[in-house]
Amino acid sequence: MLTLSGRLVLPDNDVAPSLADIAVGLGRTPRFGGQTKVWWSVLHHSFVCERLAAEFAPCRTPRERLELRQYALLHDAHEAGTGDVVTPWKTGEIREAQEALDTRIFREVVRHDPRGERTRVWMGEIDRRALVAESWVVGPPGLNRVLNETPLPGDIHAVQRVMQSFPEWGDTLAPEGRAETVFCQHVRALDVLLETVGI
Repeated sequence: MLTLSGRLVLPDNDVAPSLADIAVGLGRTPRFGGQTKVWWSVLHHSFVCERLAAEFAPCRTPRERLELRQYALLHDAHEAGTGDVVTPWKTGEIREAQEALDTRIFREVVRHDPRGERTRVWMGEIDRRALVAESWVVGPPGLNRVLNETPLPGDIHAVQRVMQSFPEWGDTLAPEGRAETVFCQHVRALDVLLETVGI
């Protein structure tokens, strides 16, 4: 993949996309294979996960919450390169490639890798909660019946707030689009906060 910033990111090199490349890639990658009721990108999903991490995660310390919020924003960063492979089609080989790309990305775009053991467990739960809420609000008709889970009211509200924040298709498409700019600002701000809190 050759990114907008000119980086050649290949399976056999150690190059990672820039934070701006990631924001644009996620903003242009449709969630649910594009089968949504409204335009809904992986970038939208990342914002939902960050909101859930900020508001509802059982973190013990302020540092854990900051790490989880940063992880939530970047947990699907690999999809800027691999696309959003819907779960039933995601093989072990694809998961390994995505994990390897994430390792490069976290090394490149943040000063401290937030993917500790606890944050990985919490992120799995947040990602699932976001999926369930999105299935009810924006997902393909019938996905909520397939998942057979009822979202928490706060999770539905998180999806609705992201929809209100970025209501237009173009908010997640342009390299300098509002969603991409906010995404980069949030990741950088969390990085600074984590630096001030200390390791």
